[in-house]
Amino acid sequence: MKKIEDYLHLYLGCEAKVDVENELGQLLAIVLSDRIQLGIGFGFNNRAIRLHYSEEVKLILRPLSDMTDEESKKVNFPVFNKNGTPLLNMWFPEDFLYLLSKHFDLFGLIDAGLAIDKTKTVI
Repeated sequence: MKKIEDYLHLYLGCEAKVDVENELGQLLAIVLSDRIQLGIGFGFNNRAIRLHYSEEVKLILRPLSDMTDEESKKVNFPVFNKNGTPLLNMWFPEDFLYLLSKHFDLFGLIDAGLAIDKTKTVI
């Protein structure tokens, strides 16, 4: 079973929603305590951090199907067979960093119910 705590550090800076308050914010910090908590900062100029338990927070992520042509060209490196037919697309480590910076769901968090699909939700 997936736990959001295993992925939060990869999405620092990402938009998030706090279910109990129905507020939007940005994941700014992860604070470890008796239970893992994370800090959510609200507003663009507000530097204050409110702590919430991880189960109260959902990241707002983009599914890979939302990738634009321009984004796809930056990360897809096609591998061809000897006849010139594309076999697969390879990703390099810097491609993963790029996709994470664009807040793509690389780990199936939306399907697991641990994140919100940015393309299907009015925020």
